[in-house]
Amino acid sequence: MAVKEEAELAESLSHIDEALSTWLAMAEVCEEEGFNERAAQLMLRRATVLTDSKLDLHKAITALEKAWDLHAQPSIAQRGMELARRLSDRDAEIDWLERSM
Repeated sequence: MAVKEEAELAESLSHIDEALSTWLAMAEVCEEEGFNERAAQLMLRRATVLTDSKLDLHKAITALEKAWDLHAQPSIAQRGMELARRLSDRDAEIDWLERSM
């Protein structure tokens, strides 16, 4: 079974920690191989799972920051602003806003 399918299966079976570990491992391999855009996409998936399934917004922000470092794009900054707003972290929200400009 391919690693991506393994992560999706773990996620669908509510094996969230396993899915998170797999998304992170895949992102790290992609980054090492120079596939930064793909690594950023995987970190975005990790951020989504952290937000939706674990309700761990702080770790989700960390995943978004890593995604931004790998492949800066406005959609990442938008998601960062949304999470910062949910955390009532005005400074972080401003930081994400500045990144989007």
